[in-house]
Amino acid sequence: MPFQNVIDYDKLCVVIHVSKINDLEDILLSINRHQYESMFEYYETIKYLFDLEGMAKYIINENNK
Repeated sequence: MPFQNVIDYDKLCVVIHVSKINDLEDILLSINRHQYESMFEYYETIKYLFDLEGMAKYIINENNK
């Protein structure tokens, strides 16, 4: 996953084992409003990493360390 040292994917994504793929719909539907809002709030703090300018700044900063 990109930016693993910056992004806490547990706060951002639903991660399941491939053996649970048939349960995906139920898993997604079980996310309550509070969980969804928390995930979205976290996304808002890191979304800059996924646009060209944010990604370029991150790469430059990492290379200058």
